[in-house]
Amino acid sequence: MSYLFGVEPTGFQQRTSPGHSFVLQPGFGRRAGRIIEARNDIAFAAGHVPGAINLPTRTITPERLAAFPADTLFVVYCAGPHCNGVHRAAARLAGLGYSVKEMIGGITGWLEEGLPLARADEQPAATTTVTSCAC
Repeated sequence: MSYLFGVEPTGFQQRTSPGHSFVLQPGFGRRAGRIIEARNDIAFAAGHVPGAINLPTRTITPERLAAFPADTLFVVYCAGPHCNGVHRAAARLAGLGYSVKEMIGGITGWLEEGLPLARADEQPAATTTVTSCAC
């Protein structure tokens, strides 16, 4: 288990290989992994980081994670710096033996960097505001 340091929204490249949603940029470990959104499904559908998987903290279980190899690196985020959902989700993932990083600033930080959101169908989202996480 490893609870690694955070990564900024601009610290990774999107969708670089099948089964992975990012590769960390040089200087961040250059490692492939999955992006996890800890907000609820309504917030996720309204707009999320492209390639993210919706996995609210309460649904992070050994059974749900069985589909991922043990060496998967997860980058987890929630609504933003005002929400502790990212910490709870990261702790749960680390407690289950996975390596995890927190995306600093959450989806709020993502938007502040001028990066786009996607909808559930992975098409660009029109929203530029954060929907409450209800996590």
